[in-house]
Amino acid sequence: MLLEAQKHKDKLEELIQLEAQKQYEMLKIQQTNEKRMVEQKHLGDLTQFNDSWDEKIRQVSDHGKMLEDTMLAKHGSERSSFYQELCSAIPEEPKPSSEFLNLVSIGEKMVKLRQYAEAEKVKLRVEEMKKKMRLDWAKKRKEKIDVQMVNLLNKQQVELQSLRLRVTAGIEEQKKIRAKELEK
Repeated sequence: MLLEAQKHKDKLEELIQLEAQKQYEMLKIQQTNEKRMVEQKHLGDLTQFNDSWDEKIRQVSDHGKMLEDTMLAKHGSERSSFYQELCSAIPEEPKPSSEFLNLVSIGEKMVKLRQYAEAEKVKLRVEEMKKKMRLDWAKKRKEKIDVQMVNLLNKQQVELQSLRLRVTAGIEEQKKIRAKELEK
């Protein structure tokens, strides 16, 4: 009977140990499942967080691109109208010099005095001087227009660069806020 009792006791201890092992395995599986579920939820939350912030940053970037496109279009029309204003403001014909006017006056006086040969020589000099003045003026006029256009282009480049810096700063600010919220 003692032997049988000992067998039952050993059997009972074995069953208890098996049950404990089974409970341990079930608890381990349950914890693994819970851990997996928590990780999946966390991964889902993280994905949603990242998607949300990626969308915010994309919107800031898209808005910046739209502002840049608008500014580029505005600059194009500004350049066109400014060029037209310059062309109309700076006369195409040069202002006659006193030397030129004096030569014309001399030619007219010679015609009145009937010195036609001398008047013809003066007329040729006047035409030559007029041609030279026009060429010089055309060059100076073009230079004036070019300088003004370069100044405008430089101003527009500064404006555009400033806009790009503001957009970049806005994106970086969004990224900093994102990083702070991610730490929470």
